[in-house]
Amino acid sequence: MLNRCQIDHVQSGKNGTNKFSNLRTLCRQCHELRADLRHAGMKAKGLEDGTIPPNWRELVWEG
Repeated sequence: MLNRCQIDHVQSGKNGTNKFSNLRTLCRQCHELRADLRHAGMKAKGLEDGTIPPNWRELVWEG
Protein backbone atom coordinates (compact mmCIF):
# COMPACT_ATOMS: atom_id res chain seq x y z
CA MET A 1 0.00 0.00 0.00
CA LEU A 2 2.81 2.44 0.80
CA ASN A 3 5.11 1.30 -2.00
CA ARG A 4 3.73 3.74 -4.57
CA CYS A 5 4.42 7.43 -4.92
CA GLN A 6 1.87 10.17 -5.37
CA ILE A 7 2.45 13.59 -6.86
CA ASP A 8 1.93 16.49 -4.47
CA HIS A 9 1.76 20.19 -5.26
CA VAL A 10 4.18 22.05 -2.97
CA GLN A 11 1.91 25.08 -3.27
CA SER A 12 -1.65 24.05 -3.98
CA GLY A 13 -4.77 26.01 -4.77
CA LYS A 14 -5.03 29.14 -6.89
CA ASN A 15 -1.34 29.98 -6.58
CA GLY A 16 -0.13 26.46 -7.35
CA THR A 17 0.97 25.31 -10.77
CA ASN A 18 1.79 22.03 -12.48
CA LYS A 19 5.37 23.14 -13.16
CA PHE A 20 8.01 20.61 -12.13
CA SER A 21 9.37 23.09 -9.58
CA ASN A 22 6.03 22.93 -7.73
CA LEU A 23 5.68 19.14 -7.76
CA ARG A 24 7.17 16.43 -5.58
CA THR A 25 6.58 12.77 -4.92
CA LEU A 26 5.33 11.54 -1.56
CA CYS A 27 4.20 8.18 -0.30
CA ARG A 28 0.44 7.99 0.19
CA GLN A 29 0.65 8.28 3.98
CA CYS A 30 2.85 11.38 3.87
CA HIS A 31 0.58 12.92 1.24
CA GLU A 32 -2.52 12.34 3.37
CA LEU A 33 -0.83 13.72 6.49
CA ARG A 34 0.34 16.94 4.89
CA ALA A 35 -1.21 20.03 6.49
CA ASP A 36 -3.40 21.14 3.59
CA LEU A 37 -7.12 21.76 3.92
CA ARG A 38 -7.56 20.42 0.39
CA HIS A 39 -6.47 16.98 1.63
CA ALA A 40 -9.48 16.43 3.91
CA GLY A 41 -11.00 13.85 1.59
CA MET A 42 -7.70 12.00 1.38
CA LYS A 43 -7.48 11.93 5.18
CA ALA A 44 -11.00 10.49 5.42
CA LYS A 45 -10.14 7.75 2.93
CA GLY A 46 -6.88 7.02 4.75
CA LEU A 47 -8.71 6.64 8.05
CA GLU A 48 -11.27 4.39 6.40
CA ASP A 49 -8.74 1.99 4.91
CA GLY A 50 -6.14 2.20 7.68
CA THR A 51 -3.42 4.07 5.78
CA ILE A 52 -3.31 6.66 8.56
CA PRO A 53 -3.93 5.93 12.25
CA PRO A 54 -6.70 7.37 14.44
CA ASN A 55 -4.16 9.73 16.07
CA TRP A 56 -3.34 11.26 12.68
CA ARG A 57 -3.60 14.83 14.01
CA GLU A 58 -0.38 14.27 15.97
CA LEU A 59 1.39 13.28 12.74
CA VAL A 60 0.38 16.15 10.43
CA TRP A 61 3.34 18.03 8.95
CA GLU A 62 3.75 21.41 7.31
CA GLY A 63 5.30 21.36 3.95
